[in-house]
Parts: sequence; structure tokens; C-alpha cells
Amino acid sequence: MQNSMKSSISKAAALLAVGLCMPCAAQSYFYKDFDKMSGTQIGHNGKYAAVPRNENAGISAMALAKGSVFYGGTHAIAGRPAWLFEGDVEKKDVAKAVCLTDKVPNQSIVTCLKYDAATGTVYGSTRNLRQGKWLPEFDFQEITTNMSRDENKEKDIRPPAGHLFMFTSLDKITDLGVAVDSEGVYSFVLYKPGNAIYGITDHWKLFKFDLAAKKSKIVYDFLPVDTNEHNRSRFRFFGEKLIIDKTGAIWGTGFEGQFFTVDVKKDTIQYHDVFLPSIRGREQINGVQSWVLSADSIIYGGTRADGILFSFDPAKKICRNLGKPNYSVGMPGIAVNKFNLVYMLAGNRDNNVHIMAYDAKQHYYIDYGVPHVKIPAANYSCRTFQLGPCFFYKDTTLVIGDNDRDGHVVFITTGQSLPKQQGYPKGE
Repeated sequence: MQNSMKSSISKAAALLAVGLCMPCAAQSYFYKDFDKMSGTQIGHNGKYAAVPRNENAGISAMALAKGSVFYGGTHAIAGRPAWLFEGDVEKKDVAKAVCLTDKVPNQSIVTCLKYDAATGTVYGSTRNLRQGKWLPEFDFQEITTNMSRDENKEKDIRPPAGHLFMFTSLDKITDLGVAVDSEGVYSFVLYKPGNAIYGITDHWKLFKFDLAAKKSKIVYDFLPVDTNEHNRSRFRFFGEKLIIDKTGAIWGTGFEGQFFTVDVKKDTIQYHDVFLPSIRGREQINGVQSWVLSADSIIYGGTRADGILFSFDPAKKICRNLGKPNYSVGMPGIAVNKFNLVYMLAGNRDNNVHIMAYDAKQHYYIDYGVPHVKIPAANYSCRTFQLGPCFFYKDTTLVIGDNDRDGHVVFITTGQSLPKQQGYPKGE
């Protein structure tokens, strides 16, 4: 009887131990590095005027252009100029970099780049941080005001306004001027039927810029002037990204993550009864940080407040919560290939950014952790902790920009499927 009871207790203890271990085995941990991964630095070996390290080199925007050529833009500490650079995915290197100072003065961050294949033109946008800030961190003061106090602390001072610009090569950069007075630009989309740019400012205004007339107007103000200093509306966060679906409709997210479309005929917006997924109680600081359109017309994206991956079907107006990939907030980059493999950069500056992948057919995640990258051109290896923008080249090469001070570009060869989920390696 006693032996039977001991046996039952032992089995129960074993099952409890397994039960406790199972969730742990499903948590984020470092898998081995990708089989084929290398990188380059945007200021190496003196091949060109190197982007100053620790001041200007974090990569904040990238866009694939003609063939294997891609362009990128950097961010800098307040008061320092942003740079543009040109690279080649096939060569896995960066060939040229230029400072924006002479062409688009007083700009610290290149926030967005879009390539127009019809004309071979790249369009870009900029913004500036309040004095002393290194990055547009998730901080209520930065999000809602983007102001800094003057020396006497008597009034708020906004940084220089952001600009729009265009170029066909780094030798031919044209400043299109200020998008919205006293405001920076978070991001924008090219609306080709109307020959216009629609964008979001860092004070939450949706604007339209007419490329023919070179004039801008505010379409919608998400956060009207609030005379009550203590009103909670000062701490609302909205989606900083727009996206165009397969039908040509422009989508965005407003207060509490509610989806809207832009009515380009009336130049206004229409809200829809669908919302982003959110952790309860954090809806008012929710918004899209990154999203991408897949080949099958589904939009995949990540939220900034909680780092939740979601899918959105524009035709059916259905948004699905695909889970929270890891413990951190934020998802600064996302890309999807024709094999329905969604690669995301999950995390933020405080918790390090992991490369993660999601199989949209089999519905499971793989955590690749913080990559250890070889930099052949500069003859060293490093871990890239602050990954930012990313895109796919020919569905098999994932290109990622390092959003930290060193400005690495990482090239990863991906397969047509993800590795199977696995437990911890032996001995760990």
C-alpha cells in the first residue's frame, strides 16, 4: 500500500515537474545562428567618407530599389546630420554614403524611404528629436510633444520641422520642403493615382503632399489642441505607419488602435469597426509600429505598445491576434516572403531585439535570438542588439538594418520553411 502510494506520489511529482518545465521550453531562447549570415558596416575601411560612428550611424530606414540595389538612411543624436547610403544585396556591401547637410539641412533622422519603380525615384522623409534624445524612444513626453525646455524652463521649444525629399541617385538629391510646419514626419506612402504623398507627423496629423504642386495640407488631426494640460488625451498614442493594400486603399490606425481608411476623393478618413489587439488597459497607447503586405493580400504587422503580431484582411476587415512573440514591447521591423514566412524584429532598445519568424501556415514561432554577425569588410564579428528596418530580396534574402550606433547591415539567407520547434540543447 505504502509502495503504491509512494509510486503515485512520484508519478504526480514527475508530471508536475514536466508541467512546470513545458512553458519554459516554449519561451524565447537563442537558437543557433542562421547557416548563411553576414554583414557590413556603413563606414568601413575608408572606401568612402565614413558615416561618423556613435553619432550618425544607426539605420532607421531602408528601401529596395532597382535590381539588387537598396538605399538606407540613418539617425543621429540631436543636432547632428542624418546620412543616406547605397548598397547592393548581391554584393552584400555598401558602396556609397552621403551626408544630408548640404541638400536637406538641419535633419537628424531619415524616417522613411519609398521606391517608385515607374520613375526610378526614391522618396524620403525626416524628423528631429528634442535636444538630448538619441532615439525616438517610447516615452510619453517624446510621443505627445516632441519638445524640449529652453534654458530658463519657461516654454517648450520644438525641434526643426521634418522635410520630404527625393533622389534618383545619391548625387541628385532634391529637397521637397517642409511637410507640415513645426512637425516631423514619422512615415508616408506613395499614392500614385493622385501623384501624392500621404503621411503621419510626429504630432499626429495626417497630411497630403501634392508632388506636382509641391504643396502640403492637413487631412486629419488625430490629436486636436488640448487646453487642459492634465487631460489624459496628451498621453494618447496613434499608429505611426500607413500602408496601401492590393486594391489601392490607404490604411492606418487611430486612437486605441482603430483601423481607418483614407478617402482620397474627399481628403478625409473613415473609421472601421475593427481594432488592433492589445493588452488590457493599454489600448490608448496602442498603434502599429511596422507592417507589410503579403503576396496573398494579407497585412502582417506588429504593435508598438505590446509587441503583438497580428494579421489583417482588408477585404473582410478582420484583424487576428497571432500572439506575442517574446516578453518585450515593440516590433520595429517586419517582412514576409512568398512562402508565407513572416520574419519580425521583436523588442526594443531596453530589452534587445530578437529576430523571430512565424509560419503563417503551420502557426508557430521560431526565436533566432540576437544574431552574431561576421563583418568581412571590417574584419570582425559582433552581436547586433538594436535591429530596425528590414525587407526581403527575391524571397530568400532577409536584409536588416542595425538601428544602433555602429550602423551594420545584416544579410540572411532564409529557406522555404522554418526549422521545427525544439527543446533546450543538452547541458543547458
